Amino acid sequence: MGILLQADKTGSNNKQNNIRTEWLIIIQLAFERQLIAK
Repeated sequence: MGILLQADKTGSNNKQNNIRTEWLIIIQLAFERQLIAK
């Protein structure tokens, strides 16, 4: 995903913010699953 951010420098900041938000959701879900697994 980092490569896509570098390749999308000509794109809008809004698109980059959307990608960051998606990653935050993925990290949060993974963290919750780890808590449940324990």
